[in-house]
Amino acid sequence: MDRSPHSYGHMRVMPRLPYYSGKSEEWDAFWMQFQVSADSLRLNKEEFGTQLLLNLRGGAATFATGLDRKIIQDTDLLSDALIKRFGHWTPA
Repeated sequence: MDRSPHSYGHMRVMPRLPYYSGKSEEWDAFWMQFQVSADSLRLNKEEFGTQLLLNLRGGAATFATGLDRKIIQDTDLLSDALIKRFGHWTPA
């Protein structure tokens, strides 16, 4: 099923979901781009959580690996855990 509103002729261009490496200073940009792309793709809550996990790399993936299964399976809890860990970065 094509979920993207963007098209060129008969081909539709799907927005790419960004990856996140775990660098706190990149969190805000990642989170905004991920949410906008997920909305454009019309991901439901379960798909959002799955894609969020699949798009973590490096330190972010390592952090997620250590989370309780209950958190991993709940998109809201997962988002909250990632925001608490990586969000609210301010330069020194």
